[in-house]
Amino acid sequence: MIAILPERAAPQVAHRSTPETAECQEPHDCEALSALENQRMHARSPEHKNSIQILYKENVFSYVHEWGVYFGPRGIAVDPCNLGPFKEDHYEVTARPGSPISDIDTPPPTPKGRWSELSSLPAGADCSIVGDGLGPPTLKCGQDRTIAFAKDPGYYGAATGCLDGPIKYHRAYYVEFTL
Repeated sequence: MIAILPERAAPQVAHRSTPETAECQEPHDCEALSALENQRMHARSPEHKNSIQILYKENVFSYVHEWGVYFGPRGIAVDPCNLGPFKEDHYEVTARPGSPISDIDTPPPTPKGRWSELSSLPAGADCSIVGDGLGPPTLKCGQDRTIAFAKDPGYYGAATGCLDGPIKYHRAYYVEFTL
């Protein structure tokens, strides 16, 4: 049985990748960075055990843009540089591969249609992500369970990048639920 319930509180950060704006030049920059971290550290309700997080990705050399889908525990923001307890499940390539400009700081709506089955979920979960092409997607499990993804608390934050790769990541959407 799958119980899907909406959750709106911010995930906490388990591992921190290197934000391009991580250095505080002015006191108000440090306060803003601290406020974002505090928002992510809020305690979570215990009824949800799982999360799916969607990150918008950009190759800094080719400007190819993709959506990365990550499955893991609730209450922890995935670190794309150190997946830890998360599994990278699926990529959905956007309609703008090879765009001549960077749009990593303003993720577009997710692609329209049904994304493939989520392979990281337990057998029998029968869940998929469905986008309408206008905004956040929904998680559909079985025939009667549907929940909308929420904007990630880091949606309006800076993109991050790993020290050893050409990919930038921007937090986009997440959903928390119990299988």
